[in-house]
Amino acid sequence: MTKHTPGPWAVNDGQEVVADDGAGTRLLCRCHAGHYEERSANARLIAAAPDLLAALKVALEYQGAVNEALPDGYAPPKLVDAWMTEAEAAIARAEGRE
Repeated sequence: MTKHTPGPWAVNDGQEVVADDGAGTRLLCRCHAGHYEERSANARLIAAAPDLLAALKVALEYQGAVNEALPDGYAPPKLVDAWMTEAEAAIARAEGRE
């Protein structure tokens, strides 16, 4: 599995997503669909993806530790189980494991 381009990612010119790998800024993608505001919103969402993925991994790890600390016979609420399932699926999609 290939890893994504390391962050930070940023929006350049309102519709381009770029990464600075220390050797210079590289264009990752350019958003073309929709009007300018929609392209800018798409670019911002894409640029935030590495940070969102990292935050989701931390939240999932934290919730897993909380679940492990529950006393015997106690289970997390069904909503938490559902959230963890969705989070794991989103991470798998982002990492190309789905």
